[in-house]
Amino acid sequence: MNVENSQIWKNDKINDIYVSKQILIHFFYFLVPLGLHICNTQGFCTFVVFKKFFNEMNIANPLRRLFLFLRRSITWPLLILSIVILIFYLTAPFYKFEAPQPFSGNFIHNPYENVLLENWKNYNFQTHTNYWKNLMKGNNSTEYFIDSIYQHFGFINITISDYQYINKRRLQNENYIPTYKHGFGFQNIYQICIGANKVQWTDYPFYQALRHKQSIIDKLRSDCDLIAISSPLSKNGYQPSDLKYLSGYDLIEVSNNQRNSISLWDTALTYGHRVYIFAGDDHPEGFIKGEEGHHFTMVNLSDQQRDSFVEALRQGAAYGLDFFAIENEPLADKAERLKNKPQLINAELLSDTFKVAVDQLAESFKFIGQHGKLFSLVEDTNAAEYIIKVEDLYVRTEVTFPDGTILYLNPLIRHPEEIIRKQHLAKIDINKTAIMRGIYIVVIVFLLQMIFKGKIRKNMTSL
Repeated sequence: MNVENSQIWKNDKINDIYVSKQILIHFFYFLVPLGLHICNTQGFCTFVVFKKFFNEMNIANPLRRLFLFLRRSITWPLLILSIVILIFYLTAPFYKFEAPQPFSGNFIHNPYENVLLENWKNYNFQTHTNYWKNLMKGNNSTEYFIDSIYQHFGFINITISDYQYINKRRLQNENYIPTYKHGFGFQNIYQICIGANKVQWTDYPFYQALRHKQSIIDKLRSDCDLIAISSPLSKNGYQPSDLKYLSGYDLIEVSNNQRNSISLWDTALTYGHRVYIFAGDDHPEGFIKGEEGHHFTMVNLSDQQRDSFVEALRQGAAYGLDFFAIENEPLADKAERLKNKPQLINAELLSDTFKVAVDQLAESFKFIGQHGKLFSLVEDTNAAEYIIKVEDLYVRTEVTFPDGTILYLNPLIRHPEEIIRKQHLAKIDINKTAIMRGIYIVVIVFLLQMIFKGKIRKNMTSL
């Protein structure tokens, strides 16, 4: 496939269509996909709808016929969806959240301790295809198109993260990593499920408090190797107060084509959550020329097996890269630039001194700690070091290059024991959950009883 072919892109036309359909797409964004899932197969749903339509053909008045068709075809699916959503909310557990404990201790963990220079490999996890046929996002890209682009750029693994669907394009490959993007609500609260065994359909589409977000993470945990919070600042889906208490996830999407979420990463780290970086292009509305190959994750791997990959990300043997984009740059030119992208060549901890080096002259090295505080700034060099102080709970590094490219390193963190333990602050409040569910059941039974009695009175009156 010729990736330079201008017919591939059609960006202006696609963007115009998207703007005109945006409201309708968002309205059906939740209802249609979940409705099709409940119906089990799309063909069955289509058969039922058209059967009802043709049954209405005997009614003389065309407008009344259309009204009855719409009422009978939509009422029951909407009622079923409403019941499903209601069940999601009513069964959501309540939690007790313990106070977060910031990093502390005399041990300092360096996630780059065992990395080898020759093992850096570039990965992208945030691409979406047109699987949902315009009903969900990623509407102008196919899996073959995505493969051609990223193979042209020399990416080792192209992982497709479709919304609520595990793409099996590379199922036969030994390095296949089943991945999908969870979430179909209106608040843009998403999670990337890496190494997923199945799709989790539980979600809270209209509103999510802290307990709802924690509940989703807990549900995903049993079916995914790794959980990444995706686009946390999208529509302010995640607040700093959420990142203070949420636990049980592994990664946070710090950088993508939509926005930078460094501040929320610092919030999570400040309150003692050992979560590592995740970066990806993320094309929610489909590919836009110039944005591909812009954000990705460099992972240190000796092989490409799924278990090795998962363990490397879990242990932080990775860094994020924002590769400077040039407007209207030909793909061949970008592919050539990517071959010469800046690369980390050293991240060594000697006693309390952290030494970082890259293979090109950098504009600056920033050593950053709790609450995003700048500890040290070193300029115009390819190597820098920082002496970690007793009061430094964690230290992460950003390396900026003259063209605007940025490397984001995972943090060095303090811990009290030789074995690092992740804190988990959320525990289900069994008593409150049971009491509230009991109240919900009583209220529902009462309402059903009132409705039933009302129908009886209406029938008796008509007699």
